[in-house]
Order: sequence, then C-alpha cells, then structure tokens
Amino acid sequence: MLVFSEYQTGTIDLSLSFYGYEECTPNYSFGPAIRDTYVLHYISKGQGKFHYKGKIVDLKEGDFFLLKPEELTFYQADSKEPWAYYWLGITGGKAPDYFALSQIFDQAYLIQSETCHTQNTAKLISDIVRFAQITKSNELAQLHIMGQLHELMFHLGTIAPNQKKKIFHQPTNSILNAND
Repeated sequence: MLVFSEYQTGTIDLSLSFYGYEECTPNYSFGPAIRDTYVLHYISKGQGKFHYKGKIVDLKEGDFFLLKPEELTFYQADSKEPWAYYWLGITGGKAPDYFALSQIFDQAYLIQSETCHTQNTAKLISDIVRFAQITKSNELAQLHIMGQLHELMFHLGTIAPNQKKKIFHQPTNSILNAND
C-alpha cells in the first residue's frame, strides 16, 4: 500500500510540503538520490538499511531516519521483513534550526532505545499523515498541521537532544517609561 500527497501550508518558518505512508515490497529501495527538502521517516514495522555518508545503518520498527537537503542518501527494505514507514516532507527557514535541536540532525537517524523513547513522536507523525489525508487544505486544517509540526520538532529535541547544539538565550529588552 502506498499513500502520497502534496500539502502546501504556505508558511515560511516551518511547512509540510508532502507526506505519505508505504508498506514496501522485499528489497524495495530508493536512491541514491539527493533531495531538496528534509524528509523525515518513521519505521512503523519491519526493517531495512539506511546508507548515509559511507555508513550503513540497520533500522527497524520504532526508528527514524532523515533525508537532508543536498545530501546523497540511499535506503532499502529488508528481503524477509520489509519495512513500512510514514514520511513527512518538511521545509521552511527554521527547519534546519529545529532539526538541529535533535541528534537526528547530525547522524540522520534515531534508534529507539531505553534512553530514546520514540512512541509518542511516532504517533504524532502518523497522526499528521492521517489528519492531512482526511482534511482539505483550508486555513483551520493548516493551523492544526503547523501546531503538530512544531510539536514534532519539540519531541525530536526532547527524545534525543543534540548535545553539540549550544542554546543561547537573548536578553529580554525592557521598555522604561520616563514619565513614571
């Protein structure tokens, strides 16, 4: 089964460009390819291999992988237990900053573990795909999708924070009224 659709939210900082779900056939592969947007995948069942920067990573149900713009990637479903996955095409000027809050930005994958609990984040991705699929692209639906995308970025940064990312707090500006 394959579900794919484009979904333009028309926002600048974070946007859902397309989404989908696929139950892959044995040995199904994609690439080598270079994308022009971020494509976040969540593996809902099965297993496969993700090739990234000369490294081959075995991934399975509960894991994530991220295709980043202008980077060569390849992935392939297992021959015996092919994977099924959800994917979200995410764009926007703040997308790199938000992804950088998570380890997924540097290594391009997250493996579910005792310290990286992916269930809630995975449910959010499947909910986004299901919601986008059943609604029309009206302003209220777009507002809901935008909220979910921001929540997704928060979840990624929470389940696997990027320890290399330094968070700078800008001082708040105060306005003083000279007439007081």
